[in-house]
Amino acid sequence: MKLTLRAVAALEARDREFIAWDDELPGFGVRVKPNGLKSYVLQYRNQESRSRRKTISRHGVLTVEEARKQARQLKAAVDRGHDPVAETKERRNAPEMAALCERYFEEHALVFKKPSSIKQDRRMIDRRIIPMMGRVKVDSVTRADIQKIHYALRDGPYEANRVVSLLSKMFNLAEQWGWRPPRSNPVLHIKRYKEKKHERFLSPDQLRALRTLLEEVRRTGEVHPSVSTALTLLFRTGMRLSEVTNLRWEYVDWEVKVLRLPDSKTGAKVLPIADAVVDMLAALPRMSDFVCPSPHNDEKPISGVTVDHNWRRLRARIGLEEYRLHDLRHNFGSWGGNSGQSLPMIGALLGHKDIQTTQRYAHLSTAPLRKAANEINALLDQVTV
Repeated sequence: MKLTLRAVAALEARDREFIAWDDELPGFGVRVKPNGLKSYVLQYRNQESRSRRKTISRHGVLTVEEARKQARQLKAAVDRGHDPVAETKERRNAPEMAALCERYFEEHALVFKKPSSIKQDRRMIDRRIIPMMGRVKVDSVTRADIQKIHYALRDGPYEANRVVSLLSKMFNLAEQWGWRPPRSNPVLHIKRYKEKKHERFLSPDQLRALRTLLEEVRRTGEVHPSVSTALTLLFRTGMRLSEVTNLRWEYVDWEVKVLRLPDSKTGAKVLPIADAVVDMLAALPRMSDFVCPSPHNDEKPISGVTVDHNWRRLRARIGLEEYRLHDLRHNFGSWGGNSGQSLPMIGALLGHKDIQTTQRYAHLSTAPLRKAANEINALLDQVTV
């Protein structure tokens, strides 16, 4: 019979499921289950001549004519070589973002990234990416989806930008793994939020106060020697906290006066150190393989948490409550720029891989130019007719 709204409504349930086929469109029919549920279906053969049955919709959600129209479109797709049932199954089994996150973490982060970066990636994945889009299919994510996430995190521009950068790397890998088409990264052209760079350049008075404080705690033994040594190294070398806490005596080249770090955030590097730092290190007792051993176990390095805890307590004495440990590194770079050192020189001392990272100190490296401008003006003033 030709399926019409009245004809379908008149179909009554039987003990077993049956299909009433349409006379107008071969392969199109309505399936009636014993519980009375009616659904429109399309029966077809794929390119391998295998019979397939595709459910189109429940009766009532679509009218007969609407279901027949969809059936015609599906038959046309079959004629072009498609297999709607297989494609639906493939779509249902397509990887979700949660799976991409875990594969990225196992095959990329744990293999190629530093422990601190791994920890940061894990936090962003667990707290942001999976809760916001973990069930979304990887190949269905659009630029609009990424913009929505970026906007939702706008109150923390630094984190918002880091999450988007992490997603960009994930989608690049998804393309390599065949989970997305080539050159389909949805993060492309997402404009990052402007991040406010904190100026952590200590004034001369603050610098003197900090220097006096560090000398005092070293002399009085108010804090564990490893703590005072770590803080002094951070202040006088611009090293990263992890580089200081993991510093071993074997890394110190006394003859050349450098630290030969086998690993750091930017890889192995050779760090020249000032004579004052060499003298301080030479005066330290060597009770461990580490320059700054743990106060509780000298076979292990001091933890960054311990150093930071003591720093938070000490900094309040000199009015630097908002001054972070990492700001000691920025201060070293800032005073380098203020003293007239070139950006490549500052970048080498801080271990920057990219000159753009050092660019934040550019406005401080103009002292020699101002001095030259003043000298030229002084000469101009001396010229008489």
